[in-house]
Amino acid sequence: MSTRLGRQSLLNLVGYGVGGAGQLLVVLLTARALPLADAGRVYALISAALIVAAVLRLGTSASAVLFLAREGEPDEETTRRIARMVLLPVAGVSLLVATVGVLVAVAIDSAALAVVALTLPATALVEPLLGISRGTGRMLPTVLADRAGRPLLQVLLLGGAWLAVTLAGGSLTVTAVVACWCAPYLVGAVVAWWSTPALHRLRTWRHGWPRPLPGEAREMVRFSASRSATEIMQMAFARLDVVLVAALAGPEQAALYTVVTRFVVVVQLVQQAIATATEPPLAAAVAAGRRADAAELYRTSTAWIVSIVWPLLLLVLAKPDWWLGVFGPAYAGSFAVVLPLGLAMLVASAVGSAESVLTMAGRSDLVVGTNVVALVTMIGVDLALIPAHGATGAAIGWASAIVIKNVAALVLNTRGPAGHPFSGAWLLAVGLPVVLVVALPGLLGALVPAVADAAELLGLAALAVTYVLARRRLRLDRLVAIPARRRRAAAAAASPDVSSSASPAASPAAADPAVTPDPQEAR
Repeated sequence: MSTRLGRQSLLNLVGYGVGGAGQLLVVLLTARALPLADAGRVYALISAALIVAAVLRLGTSASAVLFLAREGEPDEETTRRIARMVLLPVAGVSLLVATVGVLVAVAIDSAALAVVALTLPATALVEPLLGISRGTGRMLPTVLADRAGRPLLQVLLLGGAWLAVTLAGGSLTVTAVVACWCAPYLVGAVVAWWSTPALHRLRTWRHGWPRPLPGEAREMVRFSASRSATEIMQMAFARLDVVLVAALAGPEQAALYTVVTRFVVVVQLVQQAIATATEPPLAAAVAAGRRADAAELYRTSTAWIVSIVWPLLLLVLAKPDWWLGVFGPAYAGSFAVVLPLGLAMLVASAVGSAESVLTMAGRSDLVVGTNVVALVTMIGVDLALIPAHGATGAAIGWASAIVIKNVAALVLNTRGPAGHPFSGAWLLAVGLPVVLVVALPGLLGALVPAVADAAELLGLAALAVTYVLARRRLRLDRLVAIPARRRRAAAAAASPDVSSSASPAASPAAADPAVTPDPQEAR
């Protein structure tokens, strides 16, 4: 296996990490700047807006990638022809819904809802616009306008607004915080538009949009319909429970639930970063019938995920107050919410990118089916438990969905070309953090309570040293960059790598939101 895969995975980890850190800071600033109930109102309103935007996108972002990528190097006329089919329906429907939203906001005197409605067209259009740039082979606009740029701009706006009102002796309002969340989508839409020369060089708006080729519009509608259902389902997984908690248990519980579940998003970022880099060579291995290579890719990437994620999850479960207190005293003592999701994410990370592997094997229909079952289960559990148990009930519902999705994909994969994800490296990756992060520090802390925290830190340090010493057995040497003097020899020994690009144009999975949902919008 080429070490280029490791470099791609590491690069994706860094890229997703920047945006993930920005998003985490936005949640942190919101939690610290607003009372619990007001923070819950912000989280619920933003979650509802993102669900509506996912519906309004109509699956067109994936269509833009697919239809442009298959053109090879599309000229400006071709790009505008496909852009017309992608953008006009989304723009028309989103403007209509935004108008209705503004009227409702005026009727109920809600300035925050008015802000969300006014920015809704940009929120809906930014991803299809970025899909056009990705379809023409440019990934940088997606990073600048959305993945990393948007969360960082939200941090700057929210932090600046909080500092300004604090110096003036005031306090932030829900409307101001919502505006700081929503305004970067306007900037992102402008950057995304400008990133495609075929769009911003357009001189004649009336005659500059070529009509679709015969049958092309029908083909896009069919493709977009299936992708739209998948996108909506993925966004429902990510956001619907926040809305349900706010509606059934109140905004305070919604705020608590949103903040306490931040660690899940961090884990999803790690998994998605590695999965994005693994998909192209995995797809190539499956297509060429190289079952051994496909199995090796799956097992190696799973060992990476477990090595990175399990120490974090075990620390989250062992010391929840270490990180919950950062958000404020109102969020401490929420272990009942942390526990089910922590255990569910241990299962999800232990099976690696099971859903992605299943899709690369050509069974995206099975992924959709298991996702439907998981979503229905989550909604049913939420409706049953949230009224009485609030955030804890929502956590149980989401945890149930996570386990169903991932275990089903694991079982279905066992008969596929990549097989199962378990190996000696996987067993070592599981065992080391269990011993060094949980067992030994827990035993020492029980014997000498005064050194419990120090024992945990010592265990983490010992784990880091062990990872360095056992990097080859854990296959971590393939994830980090190898020394220059060894690269040529390693490349000569590696198996053929048909594609090393993690861009959507290179990967069949990148056009399918069921495979690569955006973790930046996970919460």
